[in-house]
Amino acid sequence: MSEVKKSPSSKLLDRTIANIYAQSQPGGDSSIIASKKGLEILVEALNVAIKLGKSEYTLYNSDLVPYQMLIMRNEESVDKAYWKKLQSPYTDKLPVDRGHLYEPTEYFDFGISNTADLEKEITLKDVKYLSMKKEEVMRITLGCIEQGKKYGFPQKNKKKKS
Repeated sequence: MSEVKKSPSSKLLDRTIANIYAQSQPGGDSSIIASKKGLEILVEALNVAIKLGKSEYTLYNSDLVPYQMLIMRNEESVDKAYWKKLQSPYTDKLPVDRGHLYEPTEYFDFGISNTADLEKEITLKDVKYLSMKKEEVMRITLGCIEQGKKYGFPQKNKKKKS
């Protein structure tokens, strides 16, 4: 079996790989499969969030596409609006009795770290910032996909002729 030749940039990125698989249903398992460096970055991100209340780190999936690991700490009781308005990790369905649910990234992008923040009005400036951030992430992702194609990633399955 021949070894796949990797570009220098992909060798560097291999050290920061962390695939994170979410729960598919209530009570379902969640999994992390990562390189040692990817796990070290996750530990550092968790420690920063414990100390400062939130953290944001860049990691790469095994297909070398970058993503932001966003971590927030909240010490409020689970019966507070902060937790009740937060979307469940395993569903995007909207329960009728809970009104609008926020995605975790919305909490992070709008600086919602507690129930008092949740009750503040979101301004047009906040909406513009979020829009710009999403455009930036899309540009970075598309750039990485193009860079990966340049070096032959992801590998295409080629069938041998008999």
